Amino acid sequence: MCGIGAILQRTDSGIPAGLASQFSASMAHRGPDGEGITYHPNGPDTWQLALIHRRLSVIDLSSLGSQPMSSDGDAFWIVFNGEIYNYLELKQTLISLGHSFRSNSDTEVILAAYKAYGTNAFALLRGMWAIVLYDRDQKKVIVSRDRLGIKPLYYYRTPGALAFASEIKQFTVMPGFVPRADKAVIKQYLQTGFERTDRTFFEQVQPVLPATFQEVDLATLEMAPPKSFWHPETIKSDITNDTEAALLLSDAFDESVRIHLRSDVPVGCQLSGGVDSSAVFAFMHKHYKGSAIHSFTVQFPGYEKDETPFVQRMLSGSTAVPHFTTTSPEGFLRDLDRFVWHHDEPVGSFAHYAGYVLAGLIAEQQIKVVLNGQGGDEVLGGYWQQYFSYVYSLTRRGRFGEVMSHLSGAMTSQGNGEFLRQIPPMLNRYLSRNRKQPFQFTRDMEGIPSLHFYQDYFSMDDQQRRIFEIRNLILPRLLKWDDRNLMAYGVEGRYPFLDHRLMEAALRFDSSVLFKKGWTKNPLRLVVENKIPREIYQRKTKWGFETPQQLWLQNSLKPVFARWLKEDKPLDQILERTTIVGLAEQFWRTNSLEDAQALLRLFLLDRWFRVFSVRL
Repeated sequence: MCGIGAILQRTDSGIPAGLASQFSASMAHRGPDGEGITYHPNGPDTWQLALIHRRLSVIDLSSLGSQPMSSDGDAFWIVFNGEIYNYLELKQTLISLGHSFRSNSDTEVILAAYKAYGTNAFALLRGMWAIVLYDRDQKKVIVSRDRLGIKPLYYYRTPGALAFASEIKQFTVMPGFVPRADKAVIKQYLQTGFERTDRTFFEQVQPVLPATFQEVDLATLEMAPPKSFWHPETIKSDITNDTEAALLLSDAFDESVRIHLRSDVPVGCQLSGGVDSSAVFAFMHKHYKGSAIHSFTVQFPGYEKDETPFVQRMLSGSTAVPHFTTTSPEGFLRDLDRFVWHHDEPVGSFAHYAGYVLAGLIAEQQIKVVLNGQGGDEVLGGYWQQYFSYVYSLTRRGRFGEVMSHLSGAMTSQGNGEFLRQIPPMLNRYLSRNRKQPFQFTRDMEGIPSLHFYQDYFSMDDQQRRIFEIRNLILPRLLKWDDRNLMAYGVEGRYPFLDHRLMEAALRFDSSVLFKKGWTKNPLRLVVENKIPREIYQRKTKWGFETPQQLWLQNSLKPVFARWLKEDKPLDQILERTTIVGLAEQFWRTNSLEDAQALLRLFLLDRWFRVFSVRL
């Protein structure tokens, strides 16, 4: 896990070599253990390509694992951010083909795989990555991201240069870079809380798409269209038996946790008290070869949704070393600008600030790598809206008997009655998002089209909807926020549920297997029923480090927000001030969750404009 960058230029562009050092400094937090910069093809005086790397040492801690790394007489060079979990198996295959290795790093395995297989190598990798690879003989640069885009990679183009970076803030040192807002993305964010995965909040910055690679001609700086190497949409949901699903998931999850523990430094666990992180924690104990596992939890003392009792139950009898922290509105205000700066783009809730604080605790304990349960909900149907979308699709197909079995099953002693209690809030959320939005945009924003990239969500079939949630809707933003939180403190996050082989297995599960009698994630509950406490795998509620955001906004933060409403602010260029004030007053009157989230989005967007000096 690291930070990477690359600057490609025409030889007459006049970009100074010293710019690469500024590029590196802006991402120093991602790689506190080392720095490397190389210039190609002719060195720092006449160069077309600068490769930049900040190192977080996790596998092969020696200097042999440093980057930029070359192979085959400098014919290939690479900067790489991430982890390849099957690098040992790939290495053995490559040795059998005649390749030799001088390091124990996964980076060198990528280079050898590219030499052996070309761009077909990306489909062989099992892990998370952002890669910039220079092929000297072909005079081209290849960029790639992992299947889900766990690791970020962006690009920015000027008339004479093309730059790639792990974080958007790196581009701010580029000559001529002026931060400008993508108005369509902002409009979408304000109306829905979502943004597209193929755009950023910065008009001139684009992401390299997940599960793709692109080739760049070093002479012309032209980028070929992205080519995909992963096609989950071809997977058929052919498993309808509960036992078969549980056995397949158990084997896949066990193997995934095992290889996610490959590391030359201690590995900890982010433990929330939910079934996903508890499952990871339990399977870690089976495979972890180090000393006691360190667990990390955010607490909210006195708050009804504090996860501590569930965490304590999971820790009971364990040899783990637990660590706890908490957040506060005062801490949020103290950290606000730094938090916004680290994230590059506006976040969605106080929960992500809780993750930021937790990352600080992990770093304080000198743990560089943590596993967590991110992705379990998305892969296995853990959200209420996923369950209700499935029931809605049954209704549309006239399968009313199956609908009634879910409703009646939830009322049995083996069912989850919380499913029935969620009907009113889910219905209200659906209706509120289909009503005309209360925002009154300024004249400059009125003509900007809304992206509305998920308007066809309810017309998709079950499998299409699951893949859309994973690739476009829910998971990408959570991974982006998690990356920024952890890397702000030089910590690597790993996600066993997002191993692509596990995901491909889970995508074979018919929705009828995922949802049973008011319960979500039924296969996972079957897998862990003898491995974690019953009160956790049969939890009827789902929180996940949920902060008391309504309480904060109604009390400690209310004076701050009230003063903010009276200020002249960047947000006034986007929304009529009466709209902003009206939303705040409506929230303070009704204490609505939807209004609280919308108000916080406005506040954080406004802060983003200020921190990055963004122009419309």
